[in-house]
Amino acid sequence: GPPRPSPGPPPPQAAFWRSKLPDPSTVEKLSDLYPVIVHDSYRPDEVFRDRAREPYGYLTGKGLEQMKEAGRAAAARYDGEWEKRAWSTNYLRTVTSCQAFLDGFLASGDGRDYTGAPIPVSVPHRDACTLNAYDSRPERMAQINAQAAARDAFRTTDARAVPLAARLVAALPGLADVPPHTATPTRIDWICAADHFVCRDAHGLPLAGAGAAGG
Repeated sequence: GPPRPSPGPPPPQAAFWRSKLPDPSTVEKLSDLYPVIVHDSYRPDEVFRDRAREPYGYLTGKGLEQMKEAGRAAAARYDGEWEKRAWSTNYLRTVTSCQAFLDGFLASGDGRDYTGAPIPVSVPHRDACTLNAYDSRPERMAQINAQAAARDAFRTTDARAVPLAARLVAALPGLADVPPHTATPTRIDWICAADHFVCRDAHGLPLAGAGAAGG
């Protein structure tokens, strides 16, 4: 299960989450077996949009093992010979997730690691990526978000959460006023809030209290 939180004040958040990243040798091995091919529509400085935020938004060692387990479960359910092709969005966390899933999916029935020919993980053309429309069609997604935020039913439901949003922002200021959520009554990013609590719970950390705001 998730590690139990240590007694005493929580460690500095960046250092704590950096300690939860996979061992570099594990990531290197996955990259050898499942090399990443990024379409040249991305400039070198645009490859992996989340790289600059390390360790935040990175796949943890726990997440990597969960993706391997998901791959093993998929292999057990969909037994047989398959043509293997893999795609990912332009984020290091999704690339690593894809590699870990493949490693679990392709492992032998007795648990031995995959030793076959390398299988590339492709990041498609920036304008043709169907995996993340927020990246490939940002203007259209902004339009859809604005339309949804303007609906009476949405605004009525979101307005009921304003007191909860205020409590969350008091603990986690980074949730507030993040576009496009500035157009909503609560003015917060609920997905980021959910990610914060799911990640802390998975690693056995208190969901609130001293130090939570930096997570």
